[in-house]
Amino acid sequence: MVAEDDIEFNTDLYPSGPYFPMNNAMGLIARRKMRLGQGSGGSQLTMAGAFYAQEEVLSSKQNEIAGTFVSSYYAMNNVPRIYQVPALPDYLPPGMPGSDRIWIKSIRVDSWREI
Repeated sequence: MVAEDDIEFNTDLYPSGPYFPMNNAMGLIARRKMRLGQGSGGSQLTMAGAFYAQEEVLSSKQNEIAGTFVSSYYAMNNVPRIYQVPALPDYLPPGMPGSDRIWIKSIRVDSWREI
């Protein structure tokens, strides 16, 4: 999942199946900032995935996170627990920085006519 600006979480985010990260891994990319637990109801979140934010990752509550964060700057308040998942680099979701290349093709049709 890619956002052109910020991403903010106020709920739990974890895979539906038991095989994280081999079969069930989610990747989130924020062009600017990623905020975890900023709003009401966002305390003690449980999350699993690969998280990338260009500018900053901010965790305001006592969150429990399995996976990894990549960012230019980190602000971790209230002692979050971050558990590194050693197998995650081998099973990165498509499109994440460091994963296998994906080719995106586009076509532009200016006009057409039926023959």
